[in-house]
Amino acid sequence: FFFKQKPAYEISLGLVGSEMCIRDRPSGFEFDHQTGSISGFPIMVQDWSHHTIWANNSGGGDSTDLSFISVSLPPTSMSWPFDELALRSNSSISLSPNYSGPEIDSWGISPGLPQGLNLLANGTISGVPSERTGWDHYTVWANNTGGSASSSFWLAVHDILADQTELLDGMGQTSWGGWPSPVLPIGEWAFPLAFAEGGYTSDIPVISASHVGKGRMLGYGHESWVTGGSGVDETTFSLRAVQWVCGEEAEVGLAYGAGFEDFQDELEGEGHTVHLSMSPDNLSGLDCLLDEFWNGHDDQDNQHIQDFLLSGGGVIMGGHAWYWSYSNDDVSHNYPGNKIAKTTGLFVSNAWGYNSVDISQLHHELSPPQ
Repeated sequence: FFFKQKPAYEISLGLVGSEMCIRDRPSGFEFDHQTGSISGFPIMVQDWSHHTIWANNSGGGDSTDLSFISVSLPPTSMSWPFDELALRSNSSISLSPNYSGPEIDSWGISPGLPQGLNLLANGTISGVPSERTGWDHYTVWANNTGGSASSSFWLAVHDILADQTELLDGMGQTSWGGWPSPVLPIGEWAFPLAFAEGGYTSDIPVISASHVGKGRMLGYGHESWVTGGSGVDETTFSLRAVQWVCGEEAEVGLAYGAGFEDFQDELEGEGHTVHLSMSPDNLSGLDCLLDEFWNGHDDQDNQHIQDFLLSGGGVIMGGHAWYWSYSNDDVSHNYPGNKIAKTTGLFVSNAWGYNSVDISQLHHELSPPQ
């Protein structure tokens, strides 16, 4: 017989007119010698035990063997206080599940946690993640003798310093066409990459990047910079930016009307597949989209772009706002690229700067990762 720990049970085995007995009844149960009934509830988890029952009367007797096991009630549903979570590398964390059910014997997780993190005996994920990882889907199991329960979440480890190093390694002073606007990294996972002298101030960030949900974004302070222009170093950086945002051998979409078609040959030379004249409502199958900050997107288009980013897509945008501001008001809310700035973490200012840009692997004093 298979018993769960708390419910009460009754088993009737008797014969009319018989007297019965049992050898070594299981803990928590009573045996009725007149009726042969076994009743009660298990008071502890027990492994299989084996018992013999005799039934005797004046005509003779007989016996039978029974086996019992007592297990826990199965775990109740469990959950985590997040569906997806980005962790900062080299920062201590402790994450505990929401659970208040029967006692758990063991916990398990698949796939294995990032280096530096451990699943403790109480189900807590704890430690200091030591290196960046991409997004992965993890399932945690709570197990006892009665069964198991599971819950899943998405997890990634971000390392801004490693991102900056990957994008800037070997770069130096560059020269681009056009006067840019600052691209300010305002999001939690946004960071500056390249600086130029501002028109009315000291150095300003004119190229910045960010992690957005499961996706990545990079912003240039001028639309012509997306394709790298005519310079070798500038094109090298732009191709590196595509790889960081889109991945290797990616499906790259060039936005309709952005004028980036000349970039197709360079992209295909790096192993990417290029799709021309793409629009925000047609991003299925793409790894990333190259577009302008100064665009004609409506609210629905912007929502498509945000959803694309949050679900793991990549976006590269370029554009300045200083010229736009000459004939428009409220750059914070009305400039096209800034309508999604709360999601992307990148804000285009209406200030302006020069096009001699420092893309150095030595990090600028304004750009230390948090």
